[in-house]
Amino acid sequence: RAAIAAWADVLGHDPTASEALDALERLYTAGGSWTDLVDVLRRRLELSTNPVARRELLGRIAAIHEDRLRDDTDATSAYRAILDEFPEDDPALEALARLLQRNERWPDLEEALERRLALAWHGDAKVQLLAQMGTLAEHKLGRPDQALDRYRDLLALEPEHDGARAGLERMLEDEGLRLRVAEVLE
Repeated sequence: RAAIAAWADVLGHDPTASEALDALERLYTAGGSWTDLVDVLRRRLELSTNPVARRELLGRIAAIHEDRLRDDTDATSAYRAILDEFPEDDPALEALARLLQRNERWPDLEEALERRLALAWHGDAKVQLLAQMGTLAEHKLGRPDQALDRYRDLLALEPEHDGARAGLERMLEDEGLRLRVAEVLE
């Protein structure tokens, strides 16, 4: 405690003292003082202009909120802060999507998955995302037209995808979609 107080006093006199920030970061990490550690990391973030360092700091802040503090709201905000600075950061989008799904924030999840799909270049990633988006549209958002489109796009990439075929077969029950579904399943 005395060491923390001494280094905090140094920071009180010089908010940019990197030696004090380093020491407090070590002490808070060792002591599991996660909220205090986030404060130190935020201070470092304010001082940093290096994009690589900023991304690393933002990621650590997000991970602490999610894993140590179990605060999904602040973790979501932290991942969004990463995406504000680095809009094409797929690991941040993936983490954000995980949190949104866990908290059943379906429209926000849809937006995050859309962004991930736009960035996906590998066929397997697209298949996985389209399957998730089809299921989301069908079961959580109540948008069968959109689910049909996702499943159709998925079958264009992987014609024998069982999940897409099963989703489309369920949609045959819907009179308004039956013709479109049949055309896709041909």
